[in-house]
Amino acid sequence: MSKFTYSAPEISLVASSNSAPPRNMPSILVALKGQEAPAEWTKELPVHLTNHPAWKGDLGARVTLHSVGGVPPCVVFGAGAFDGFTAQEASEHGEGWGRFLQGQKIETVRVFLPNAFHAPENTHITIALLKGLLLSNFRVTEFRSKVEDVSSLKRIEVTIPPNSALKESHLNWVRAVVQGVTFSRHLVELPGSTGTPAEIATRFKAMVDPKVVHLEVWDEKRMAKEKMGLVLAVGQGSHTPPRFLVARYGMQYAGKKPVLALVGKGVTFDTGGINLKTADWRGLIEMKKDMGGAAGVLGAMLVIQALKPQVPVIVITPLTFNKIDANA
Repeated sequence: MSKFTYSAPEISLVASSNSAPPRNMPSILVALKGQEAPAEWTKELPVHLTNHPAWKGDLGARVTLHSVGGVPPCVVFGAGAFDGFTAQEASEHGEGWGRFLQGQKIETVRVFLPNAFHAPENTHITIALLKGLLLSNFRVTEFRSKVEDVSSLKRIEVTIPPNSALKESHLNWVRAVVQGVTFSRHLVELPGSTGTPAEIATRFKAMVDPKVVHLEVWDEKRMAKEKMGLVLAVGQGSHTPPRFLVARYGMQYAGKKPVLALVGKGVTFDTGGINLKTADWRGLIEMKKDMGGAAGVLGAMLVIQALKPQVPVIVITPLTFNKIDANA
């Protein structure tokens, strides 16, 4: 088994009322539609650069300034209008921007955000954007015979003005969510021959802290004892037996607060069984992702394990390989 690994960049907050780009590291500025760019960024630039759509916040616009006035590279990203801006969009923008920075071989960066991102009511959007930046480092290299030397972000510093609602506790949330999301993504990317029910159970167990999460992994004998005939029937034609995972967190809170139950479908590969999927072979290739529900709830439990909310949580997922053979 190859242990799941993810190299997350360091992320920290830098309190400063100065919005000028630093002279000791690259930086990025997020520009919004209808808002003026900071004068500290534009005062040394020629007019043809300050007229670029990125400064005006046009969605998708981007301009890179290479060592202007002795300042390291600066990148301006247009994010469009803030009204209607969602956390999902912020996360997608952040991940895309992070990938661009890596393509430019930028490993350390200072981030400057408009005032709207620092308002208390918009914190969820800000931390989603930072989550995306961290997720940009995610790659699956497990099955590569030769891993390319790809640049990745090493350190992210976020400049916060005195009135910012962004706190260190928000960064802890970002770190926890990124770990859960990358674990889930890695499981989904596993080929069916590797991501078997037993393998997924083993990988999840390696990530669980037994002092925080109580994990039970039922094999096919226990499942038969519990009369779980449907799951057993789905996997009966496979050479890899099914597993049933039950992960419990915070049971000391049970009875005081409602139990949150997360259930995820875990068909590690779905051939269609007797009704073999042949209409579109491209769809069949994607059936390795039929365990995306299981991957999602297992990743969610890792987030819960890290954040330790005072809520009882149970994660349940049947893991089975739907295959056709003489035993099906």
